Amino acid sequence: MKLPHIPKQSFIFDFVKKTVFLFAWLFWVCSYQAIAQDQNGMETWLDYYHYHKLSGKTEFYNDGGIRFSSITPNNSGWWQVHLRPSVSFRFRARYDFRGGIGVLFNNNEKNKNPTYFEFRPWQGYRLYWPVIGKLKFTHYLRFEERFIADGTNKEFTFKGRYQASTNIPLKAKSITPGTYFIPISIELFLNLFNNATGTRNDKFRFTAGIAYRKTENIDFLIRGIFQQSPTTTGIDPVIRFTIKQRFGY
Repeated sequence: MKLPHIPKQSFIFDFVKKTVFLFAWLFWVCSYQAIAQDQNGMETWLDYYHYHKLSGKTEFYNDGGIRFSSITPNNSGWWQVHLRPSVSFRFRARYDFRGGIGVLFNNNEKNKNPTYFEFRPWQGYRLYWPVIGKLKFTHYLRFEERFIADGTNKEFTFKGRYQASTNIPLKAKSITPGTYFIPISIELFLNLFNNATGTRNDKFRFTAGIAYRKTENIDFLIRGIFQQSPTTTGIDPVIRFTIKQRFGY
């Protein structure tokens, strides 16, 4: 007997719907628990990345965005805006070196922490390895020097970050225009030096979601983030909307 043909687009659409439903359910559960336990609650992040290829090995890129408390137990009213110009140099096909500076403004007027500016020079190393089937893994090591000024106090934090990530294409061998894919990453944070008392202190972050490559040069991503709360022992959820655009490739 000949089995009926199931269109690939139908399978992908059904998978995307189930993925979105799963993340919506997880966020509802985590947000409810965060509010019930008087944690930070849920955050929403909106950001835009653009990449400019300067030469065969050198790339200038930048990201900017806003982050804010969208569901919170104490009406903290926290929000943050940031801008991070950066540059990378790819020495070999498998790795590159990169660095930049982040400029951030954190508004904390409705809670106990002061409103403050933050400047983050940073340096990083990214390794593209291994490749297993259609999965390409990336390891990303960064060091950040965080200078915080709240108008009266000046504080400093030196932080290390390690991230392992991959993108899983759906019903395709690689990510090409018209492809849905699943971005997944795990990131660890380590305080190497810290004399700041009122700033965020992230420790662990797990990210997964659904993404779509519309053209060769633009991606749309919706990701869920579960991170260890900076101020409690609980887990805080984040929903992140991102647009990535490339020029000169």
